[in-house]
Amino acid sequence: MKTPFSKALQEKIETSKKGSEIYKHVHRLNFIDYIVYYIINSKFRRSVHLQNWIKKQIGNETIEALGKKFRKILNVDDRMKAILKHWRNGYGNLDYVGDKTTYGTNEYWATVDEILEKKKDDCIEENELIICYSNEEGYYHKKIKDIVVGEHVMSYNFKEQKLEDKQVLRVINKGKKPVNEYRVNGQYMFKATDNHIVFDKLGNEIYIKDILKKQQRDKQILNLKSLNNISNNSNLNHDDMFLIGQYLSEGWKCGKRVYLSGDDYGLQEHIKNLFKRNNIKYSQSNRRKHAYFEILDKEYKKLLSQFGNNAFKKTIPSYITKLDKSFLETLYFSFIIGDGYFDKNKKNGNYGWCTSSTKLKDDLLLISMLIDKVPIIYYQRKHGGFGNKPIWRAEYNFGSHRRNEKMNNLCSTSIGFKKYCGFMNVYDIEVEDNHNFILSNGTLVHNCDGFMTIIYLTAKASGISDYRIYCVAGLVEGGAHAYVIYRANNGLEFPIDGSYWPNTSYSMKTPYFLRKSYNYGETEWWRFNASGSYKTS
Repeated sequence: MKTPFSKALQEKIETSKKGSEIYKHVHRLNFIDYIVYYIINSKFRRSVHLQNWIKKQIGNETIEALGKKFRKILNVDDRMKAILKHWRNGYGNLDYVGDKTTYGTNEYWATVDEILEKKKDDCIEENELIICYSNEEGYYHKKIKDIVVGEHVMSYNFKEQKLEDKQVLRVINKGKKPVNEYRVNGQYMFKATDNHIVFDKLGNEIYIKDILKKQQRDKQILNLKSLNNISNNSNLNHDDMFLIGQYLSEGWKCGKRVYLSGDDYGLQEHIKNLFKRNNIKYSQSNRRKHAYFEILDKEYKKLLSQFGNNAFKKTIPSYITKLDKSFLETLYFSFIIGDGYFDKNKKNGNYGWCTSSTKLKDDLLLISMLIDKVPIIYYQRKHGGFGNKPIWRAEYNFGSHRRNEKMNNLCSTSIGFKKYCGFMNVYDIEVEDNHNFILSNGTLVHNCDGFMTIIYLTAKASGISDYRIYCVAGLVEGGAHAYVIYRANNGLEFPIDGSYWPNTSYSMKTPYFLRKSYNYGETEWWRFNASGSYKTS
């Protein structure tokens, strides 16, 4: 059978005396080809033993010190569980990134030093907003530091090319790290470490720092173009949505009184017609300039009060995101009528809006995603308008590249470096299945894992005998995978898996040969440990 290696490499394999030297030549080759050749070629199998590689990792000072700590746990089963929990939830907090992203090759067996080094800086600044979802609330934003395990965040399934809400499995406080501010889509900023992973315009994982090294036309990342509309029934109608839009832009609450203002005579007449059509009690000022309406209807005052008291505190309750797209469009464009513009003179036509409320800016961005009208947003300190405080401005151009969908719900947008922010508190979250989540500005980012080697070495350093622990590679549900197999006190084997199924690893209730997710242990390619044992299926 033809081998997957070059003739020169075969000669090196046949003549080499040390398995560790051979490993240098083969570990960067295609993983599947390597395994197939390892299994079928007896000469190669005799000359290459991966335990030589794992043995070289033994003695790492960090792992040895950790092992001594765990030796105090006398029950070996409890010791194994504690090791897994440490790397999942404690000091370790190992991160998952693809080997291609981390090491520049599709399959790479990292040393313990490389694993500990690579786990350091894959984080988001603690106040960055994440797009969350619940059946009760609809879509909403939440700071990454405030997200709790079990909460659902929006995530992207690249295989099926669709948005999904996925459960948060773990929230990781990574302490203070050096943080940069990045500009996305022209002006919108977010803060993260330079080792955080985003997705390039083709959907490949890439560090932020690496994509910034590319040519200008390739400094593009995937961004959210639209959210899926929920379309729940509501007691609100289109007239309500128009009035809510007007309140968000030109309304305020003073004590128990609620007002709407507007100088445009045609708009005043339209609002009066809406009041009359919906039996909403009101009064109107006598003056023509700076005219206003006072809402007298008790229930309607209560409704509008949910949207904030003044220009700096305006907000949109999350239940509004559950309404039909046409309702959201009515609210959105009513707001633009009051606090924005429509420019028909532009070549492609555009419109925009502004607000002094950061919360309302985020809420309107969420609404714009639900109606597929995401604008460019920027912060303007010197605007020449009323008041001295900076404002948020949004502009939507009908000819924008953001209208060009790369995948369902996703488009590409530019990213650039803004400034270094110093050391800041940072977080990461682990999301089930898709292993990614979406920032409030639509940026799609990756989350974290990476465990077999580090768990095995920690277990060995803690005094667990080699006949009880193995590094295993094989097929599981979802494809190729590497994990640890542990022989428990009762003599049965259990998978210890920090990546795919950690919760069942903690419990140790179902033995390996009964685990359907691991194909009942029947699809192992091989297993090894520092003593050199291996097995092929």
